[in-house]
Amino acid sequence: MTIVSRRLVAHCAIWIVTTLPLLLISLDTIALTATNATALAAAFIVSVLGGWLMLLAPAGIGVREALFAASSSWIVDWDTALSWVLVHRVMAKGVDILAGLTALTAIVRTKHDAYDVK
Repeated sequence: MTIVSRRLVAHCAIWIVTTLPLLLISLDTIALTATNATALAAAFIVSVLGGWLMLLAPAGIGVREALFAASSSWIVDWDTALSWVLVHRVMAKGVDILAGLTALTAIVRTKHDAYDVK
């Protein structure tokens, strides 16, 4: 598995893990049918890809939110869609911070073990 495919799998896993709570919260807000769930997932993926492709906005800030709210407006209202994507952005940043701390801990342990003389 190449590094690109590993990163893609990791990003998809993060999307799924951080999107599931939003879908569970929304069960009382919308009628979550298979069509609605598929449309929301597609809107989310399109918004994330659009945010990545927008080179002028750092981390796609604002682009992802607007794309998701616009593409899911036929399922949920604008405020709900914006709140979902903002909560997701905060959750994804939390996952990023945890991953960074985990990597930092692994690097420190590796360096420490390399200098550990027995």
